[in-house]
Amino acid sequence: MKQIQIESKDFSSRKYYPGTPGHPFHTIDTLHEKLARVPFPVFAALFGVLVFLVSGQLEKSLIISGFLLLDWILLLVLPLLRVSFGPPTLTALALGMMRLPFLLFNFPVALTFQALGTALVLYGFYIEPQFPKISRYHMVLSKTCGTEQPIRIVHLSDLHMEYFTSREARAVEQINALSPDLILFSGDFFNLSYQEDLQSHENIVRFFQNLKSRHGTYAVPGSPSVDVPHSLEKLIPKLNLTFLKDQVVDLQINQVSIQIIGLACTHQPGQDYKRLAELCQGDTVEQDKVAFLLYHSPDLAPQLHSLPVDIQFSGHTHGGQVQIPFLGPIYTGSLYGYAFSSGHYLVNGRPHLILSRGLGLEGEAAPRVRFFSPPEIGLISLEIAAHHVK
Repeated sequence: MKQIQIESKDFSSRKYYPGTPGHPFHTIDTLHEKLARVPFPVFAALFGVLVFLVSGQLEKSLIISGFLLLDWILLLVLPLLRVSFGPPTLTALALGMMRLPFLLFNFPVALTFQALGTALVLYGFYIEPQFPKISRYHMVLSKTCGTEQPIRIVHLSDLHMEYFTSREARAVEQINALSPDLILFSGDFFNLSYQEDLQSHENIVRFFQNLKSRHGTYAVPGSPSVDVPHSLEKLIPKLNLTFLKDQVVDLQINQVSIQIIGLACTHQPGQDYKRLAELCQGDTVEQDKVAFLLYHSPDLAPQLHSLPVDIQFSGHTHGGQVQIPFLGPIYTGSLYGYAFSSGHYLVNGRPHLILSRGLGLEGEAAPRVRFFSPPEIGLISLEIAAHHVK
């Protein structure tokens, strides 16, 4: 568990928010559309010419052109093998840019590094994204009534369904094998590239209908630009779950009274906190009950110490999706930067935050890659004990 002290910030003056329509991040799709009009071998040849002009070494120019073409082919094959379904051009060019510095070495060493780069491409695009990992968290809360046995909660986030692949099949099998008491999903059903795709919609239904838990599945919408209402509203009745949008529900698990607060995420913490505070007014959320907040982004956590929320379940960051060993994620999508990446946090002494790396991958022109940030199934073992806080 990571214990952090972090002051809440006022983001009301920001022009753009992560996960919202119009964010500059989405300009990469416009760039990709323009680049994709050019046959990719032309780019590979241009890289080779550039390297030859700078180094004067034909073998190095052939190396970069050859490995760049190989990257492009490997990305082209991903949809054919039903691994992932993203466009290849911009990603292959980005990989080419990362390959260039390693040509500064002499020929045998440069060739070795390029071969190693291909091995990393195979791992990051073909292997890691396909194998969800189970992250296990043990938590003890102090309430008036204790539990004789822990409550088993599976937390999922960021499905980002393209099409049903071996990743989703493995995830369903792993989740059901955990025999959870409760499943919580913190948003992002859709992939940006497949929001209107009927086959993708059917695969989302297939995924959720196959999940099993003793006390059901509860879910909230994700980012406004991802879980668009007109598509989501059609799916909700088919998903075999309880969908919460600014609602509070009560349930009993192992004789423990639990309240799930489902809050829609606008990615504007100031506005969302006000709505949450209104939901918690009066006796709606009771102090002697265990209160879960299901909300897509981690960015509310620094403001929650004054509200009766015990555990916040969130996603959105994907754990960065690509992490540099010993350094951490390249990008998190949180307004608080690298303070929130993934895992179990205790924020300002309260609440606990369980932040998922998610199951799926970003859409549109974003690379379908995971590196040191595998898809995640969170298993929380929750004990309720009197006069004991952990």
